Amino acid sequence: MIPYEAATKSNIVVNDQAMLIDTTGLAKPIIFHTVRDCLRESKTVLVTHTRAKSYYPTDSEMKALLKAEENHNRQKFFDTLAGILTGEIGPYRCIPLLEADADETRRNVLYAFASPKHERLLSLIDSRVIDRLEVVASEGMTARNRVAKQIAEIAATDNASAEVTLIDSDNLSRTTAFLLSGFGQWYVRQGFNFEIGLTGSKMEAVAAAAVSSVCKVTQCWYVRPTKFDPLRFTKGAGETRFFRLTATTENTASAAKGTPKKPRSRRKAS
Repeated sequence: MIPYEAATKSNIVVNDQAMLIDTTGLAKPIIFHTVRDCLRESKTVLVTHTRAKSYYPTDSEMKALLKAEENHNRQKFFDTLAGILTGEIGPYRCIPLLEADADETRRNVLYAFASPKHERLLSLIDSRVIDRLEVVASEGMTARNRVAKQIAEIAATDNASAEVTLIDSDNLSRTTAFLLSGFGQWYVRQGFNFEIGLTGSKMEAVAAAAVSSVCKVTQCWYVRPTKFDPLRFTKGAGETRFFRLTATTENTASAAKGTPKKPRSRRKAS
Protein backbone atom coordinates (compact mmCIF):
# COMPACT_ATOMS: atom_id res chain seq x y z
CA MET A 1 0.00 0.00 0.00
CA ILE A 2 1.46 3.35 -1.09
CA PRO A 3 0.08 6.75 -0.02
CA TYR A 4 -1.13 8.88 -2.92
CA GLU A 5 1.17 11.76 -1.96
CA ALA A 6 4.22 9.50 -2.16
CA ALA A 7 3.20 8.03 -5.50
CA THR A 8 2.78 11.43 -7.16
CA LYS A 9 6.34 12.38 -6.16
CA SER A 10 7.91 9.40 -7.92
CA ASN A 11 8.74 7.67 -4.63
CA ILE A 12 7.51 4.20 -5.59
CA VAL A 13 10.32 1.68 -5.20
CA VAL A 14 10.83 -0.48 -8.28
CA ASN A 15 13.28 -3.32 -8.78
CA ASP A 16 14.72 -5.30 -11.66
CA GLN A 17 11.67 -7.57 -11.86
CA ALA A 18 8.71 -6.96 -14.15
CA MET A 19 5.96 -4.92 -12.48
CA LEU A 20 2.27 -4.92 -13.48
CA ILE A 21 0.62 -1.49 -13.41
CA ASP A 22 -3.17 -1.32 -13.58
CA THR A 23 -3.74 2.18 -14.93
CA THR A 24 -7.54 1.99 -14.73
CA GLY A 25 -7.94 3.84 -11.44
CA LEU A 26 -4.67 5.77 -11.37
CA ALA A 27 -4.15 9.49 -11.86
CA LYS A 28 -1.88 10.43 -14.78
CA PRO A 29 1.07 11.63 -12.62
CA ILE A 30 1.23 8.20 -10.94
CA ILE A 31 0.95 6.44 -14.30
CA PHE A 32 3.74 8.61 -15.67
CA HIS A 33 6.15 8.11 -12.78
CA THR A 34 5.60 4.37 -12.32
CA VAL A 35 5.84 3.46 -16.01
CA ARG A 36 8.87 5.70 -16.49
CA ASP A 37 10.70 4.45 -13.39
CA CYS A 38 10.04 0.79 -14.21
CA LEU A 39 11.41 1.17 -17.73
CA ARG A 40 14.47 3.06 -16.52
CA GLU A 41 15.18 0.51 -13.77
CA SER A 42 14.27 -2.88 -15.27
CA LYS A 43 13.81 -2.03 -19.00
CA THR A 44 10.37 -3.65 -19.05
CA VAL A 45 6.91 -3.10 -17.57
CA LEU A 46 3.48 -4.71 -17.85
CA VAL A 47 0.48 -2.38 -18.19
CA THR A 48 -3.22 -3.18 -18.04
CA HIS A 49 -6.19 -0.90 -18.66
CA THR A 50 -9.94 -1.49 -18.52
CA ARG A 51 -12.05 0.73 -20.74
CA ALA A 52 -15.17 2.31 -19.26
CA LYS A 53 -18.62 1.25 -20.40
CA SER A 54 -19.59 4.90 -20.87
CA TYR A 55 -17.50 8.07 -20.90
CA TYR A 56 -18.39 11.60 -19.89
CA PRO A 57 -19.32 13.85 -21.63
CA THR A 58 -21.43 11.32 -23.56
CA ASP A 59 -21.92 11.20 -27.32
CA SER A 60 -25.51 12.41 -26.96
CA GLU A 61 -24.30 15.51 -25.10
CA MET A 62 -21.90 16.28 -27.95
CA LYS A 63 -24.60 16.64 -30.65
CA ALA A 64 -25.30 20.33 -30.02
CA LEU A 65 -21.58 20.99 -30.32
CA LEU A 66 -21.44 19.31 -33.69
CA LYS A 67 -24.15 21.61 -35.04
CA ALA A 68 -22.01 24.59 -34.09
CA GLU A 69 -19.04 22.90 -35.76
CA GLU A 70 -20.97 22.37 -39.00
CA ASN A 71 -21.86 26.08 -39.08
CA HIS A 72 -18.22 27.04 -38.45
CA ASN A 73 -19.40 29.21 -35.57
CA ARG A 74 -16.49 29.20 -33.15
CA GLN A 75 -18.12 31.39 -30.50
CA LYS A 76 -21.27 29.27 -30.47
CA PHE A 77 -19.11 26.15 -30.25
CA PHE A 78 -17.38 27.37 -27.09
CA ASP A 79 -20.59 28.75 -25.59
CA THR A 80 -22.23 25.35 -26.01
CA LEU A 81 -19.14 23.57 -24.74
CA ALA A 82 -19.09 25.76 -21.63
CA GLY A 83 -22.67 24.70 -20.91
CA ILE A 84 -21.72 21.04 -20.68
CA LEU A 85 -20.50 20.00 -17.26
CA THR A 86 -17.26 18.10 -17.81
CA GLY A 87 -16.79 16.86 -14.27
CA GLU A 88 -14.01 19.38 -13.64
CA ILE A 89 -13.88 22.87 -12.19
CA GLY A 90 -11.13 25.38 -12.97
CA PRO A 91 -8.93 27.25 -12.78
CA TYR A 92 -6.35 24.74 -14.00
CA ARG A 93 -2.78 24.39 -12.77
CA CYS A 94 0.08 23.11 -14.97
CA ILE A 95 2.27 20.80 -12.90
CA PRO A 96 5.76 19.80 -14.16
CA LEU A 97 6.51 16.10 -13.65
CA LEU A 98 10.23 16.23 -14.48
CA GLU A 99 13.09 18.26 -13.05
CA ALA A 100 13.51 21.46 -15.03
CA ASP A 101 16.29 20.97 -17.58
CA ALA A 102 15.46 23.30 -20.44
CA ASP A 103 18.04 25.02 -22.61
CA GLU A 104 16.64 28.55 -22.77
CA THR A 105 18.48 29.21 -26.04
CA ARG A 106 16.47 26.48 -27.83
CA ARG A 107 13.04 26.84 -29.36
CA ASN A 108 10.21 24.77 -27.85
CA VAL A 109 7.95 22.12 -29.35
CA LEU A 110 4.95 20.86 -27.38
CA TYR A 111 3.16 17.57 -28.07
CA ALA A 112 -0.31 17.47 -26.50
CA PHE A 113 -3.60 15.61 -26.83
CA ALA A 114 -7.13 16.83 -27.52
CA SER A 115 -10.29 15.49 -25.87
CA PRO A 116 -13.81 16.81 -25.16
CA LYS A 117 -12.39 18.07 -21.84
CA HIS A 118 -10.94 20.98 -23.77
CA GLU A 119 -9.84 23.25 -20.94
CA ARG A 120 -6.84 21.08 -20.05
CA LEU A 121 -5.33 21.43 -23.50
CA LEU A 122 -6.17 25.11 -23.94
CA SER A 123 -4.95 26.01 -20.44
CA LEU A 124 -1.60 24.34 -21.11
CA ILE A 125 -1.16 26.09 -24.46
CA ASP A 126 -2.03 29.47 -22.96
CA SER A 127 0.56 29.02 -20.19
CA ARG A 128 3.52 28.08 -22.42
CA VAL A 129 5.75 29.85 -24.93
CA ILE A 130 5.47 27.49 -27.92
CA ASP A 131 7.36 27.73 -31.19
CA ARG A 132 5.79 24.54 -32.58
CA LEU A 133 2.63 22.75 -31.48
CA GLU A 134 1.71 19.17 -32.34
CA VAL A 135 -1.82 18.11 -31.29
CA VAL A 136 -3.07 14.52 -31.40
CA ALA A 137 -6.83 13.94 -31.70
CA SER A 138 -8.74 10.67 -31.91
CA GLU A 139 -9.62 9.42 -35.36
CA GLY A 140 -13.11 8.10 -36.02
CA MET A 141 -16.55 9.59 -36.55
CA THR A 142 -18.16 9.29 -33.12
CA ALA A 143 -19.50 12.52 -31.66
CA ARG A 144 -16.79 12.57 -28.97
CA ASN A 145 -14.03 12.10 -31.54
CA ARG A 146 -15.41 14.80 -33.83
CA VAL A 147 -15.56 17.26 -30.93
CA ALA A 148 -12.00 16.41 -29.93
CA LYS A 149 -10.84 17.01 -33.51
CA GLN A 150 -12.61 20.37 -33.58
CA ILE A 151 -10.87 21.39 -30.35
CA ALA A 152 -7.53 20.28 -31.80
CA GLU A 153 -8.15 22.34 -34.95
CA ILE A 154 -8.95 25.42 -32.87
CA ALA A 155 -5.81 24.97 -30.76
CA ALA A 156 -3.70 24.55 -33.91
CA THR A 157 -5.23 27.57 -35.64
CA ASP A 158 -4.32 29.78 -32.68
CA ASN A 159 -0.61 28.92 -33.03
CA ALA A 160 1.70 30.19 -35.75
CA SER A 161 3.20 26.75 -36.42
CA ALA A 162 1.03 23.75 -35.61
CA GLU A 163 -0.30 20.47 -36.95
CA VAL A 164 -3.10 18.07 -36.00
CA THR A 165 -2.51 14.32 -36.23
CA LEU A 166 -5.26 11.69 -35.91
CA ILE A 167 -4.47 8.63 -33.77
CA ASP A 168 -6.92 6.61 -31.69
CA SER A 169 -6.49 7.66 -28.06
CA ASP A 170 -6.21 4.02 -26.92
CA ASN A 171 -3.64 3.01 -29.56
CA LEU A 172 -0.53 2.74 -27.39
CA SER A 173 1.75 1.47 -30.17
CA ARG A 174 0.98 4.23 -32.70
CA THR A 175 1.06 6.97 -30.08
CA THR A 176 4.47 5.84 -28.80
CA ALA A 177 5.85 5.59 -32.33
CA PHE A 178 4.52 9.06 -33.15
CA LEU A 179 6.17 10.63 -30.09
CA LEU A 180 9.48 8.89 -30.85
CA SER A 181 9.35 10.10 -34.43
CA GLY A 182 8.59 13.63 -33.24
CA PHE A 183 11.52 13.54 -30.82
CA GLY A 184 13.81 12.58 -33.67
CA GLN A 185 12.45 15.33 -35.91
CA TRP A 186 12.34 18.23 -33.47
CA TYR A 187 14.95 17.51 -30.78
CA VAL A 188 17.58 15.43 -32.59
CA ARG A 189 17.53 17.04 -36.04
CA GLN A 190 16.26 20.56 -35.35
CA GLY A 191 17.44 21.24 -31.79
CA PHE A 192 14.11 22.06 -30.11
CA ASN A 193 13.29 21.54 -26.44
CA PHE A 194 10.79 18.65 -26.49
CA GLU A 195 7.79 18.88 -24.13
CA ILE A 196 4.72 16.66 -23.71
CA GLY A 197 1.35 17.55 -22.18
CA LEU A 198 -0.71 14.83 -20.48
CA THR A 199 -4.00 16.31 -21.69
CA GLY A 200 -5.52 13.14 -23.16
CA SER A 201 -6.17 9.51 -22.27
CA LYS A 202 -4.36 7.23 -19.85
CA MET A 203 -2.85 5.24 -22.70
CA GLU A 204 -1.43 8.48 -24.08
CA ALA A 205 0.08 9.12 -20.64
CA VAL A 206 1.67 5.64 -20.76
CA ALA A 207 3.17 6.45 -24.17
CA ALA A 208 4.57 9.76 -22.87
CA ALA A 209 6.13 8.00 -19.88
CA ALA A 210 7.68 5.31 -22.08
CA VAL A 211 9.24 7.87 -24.43
CA SER A 212 10.55 9.97 -21.54
CA SER A 213 12.32 6.91 -20.11
CA VAL A 214 14.63 6.64 -23.15
CA CYS A 215 14.61 10.16 -24.64
CA LYS A 216 15.62 13.54 -23.26
CA VAL A 217 12.15 14.98 -22.78
CA THR A 218 12.56 18.53 -21.48
CA GLN A 219 9.31 18.55 -19.51
CA CYS A 220 6.07 16.64 -19.14
CA TRP A 221 3.05 18.60 -17.92
CA TYR A 222 0.04 17.42 -15.93
CA VAL A 223 -2.87 19.86 -16.04
CA ARG A 224 -4.95 19.63 -12.86
CA PRO A 225 -8.34 21.27 -12.26
CA THR A 226 -9.17 22.84 -8.92
CA LYS A 227 -11.96 20.33 -8.24
CA PHE A 228 -13.36 17.07 -9.62
CA ASP A 229 -17.03 16.06 -9.71
CA PRO A 230 -17.15 12.30 -8.95
CA LEU A 231 -20.77 12.11 -10.12
CA ARG A 232 -19.55 12.83 -13.65
CA PHE A 233 -16.76 10.29 -13.86
CA THR A 234 -16.84 7.45 -16.39
CA LYS A 235 -19.16 4.55 -15.56
CA GLY A 236 -19.09 0.78 -15.88
CA ALA A 237 -16.41 -1.59 -17.15
CA GLY A 238 -15.63 -2.53 -20.73
CA GLU A 239 -12.77 -4.41 -22.37
CA THR A 240 -9.55 -5.07 -20.42
CA ARG A 241 -6.26 -5.07 -22.32
CA PHE A 242 -2.70 -5.97 -21.36
CA PHE A 243 0.58 -4.61 -22.74
CA ARG A 244 4.28 -5.29 -22.29
CA LEU A 245 6.61 -2.34 -22.88
CA THR A 246 10.34 -2.93 -23.32
CA ALA A 247 13.00 -0.24 -23.53
CA THR A 248 15.66 -1.02 -26.15
CA THR A 249 18.32 1.47 -27.18
CA GLU A 250 18.54 0.17 -30.75
CA ASN A 251 14.84 0.66 -31.47
CA THR A 252 14.89 4.10 -29.89
CA ALA A 253 17.85 5.25 -31.97
CA SER A 254 16.26 3.90 -35.13
CA ALA A 255 13.00 5.73 -34.47
CA ALA A 256 14.76 8.99 -33.63
CA LYS A 257 17.17 9.01 -36.58
CA GLY A 258 14.89 7.53 -39.22
CA THR A 259 11.92 9.05 -40.95
CA PRO A 260 9.05 6.61 -40.35
CA LYS A 261 5.77 7.27 -42.10
CA LYS A 262 3.66 9.65 -40.09
CA PRO A 263 0.05 8.75 -39.16
CA ARG A 264 -2.67 10.48 -41.17
CA SER A 265 -2.66 14.17 -40.36
CA ARG A 266 -3.94 17.54 -41.44
CA ARG A 267 -1.69 20.61 -41.47
CA LYS A 268 -3.22 23.70 -39.93
CA ALA A 269 -0.38 26.19 -40.03
CA SER A 270 3.23 26.39 -41.12
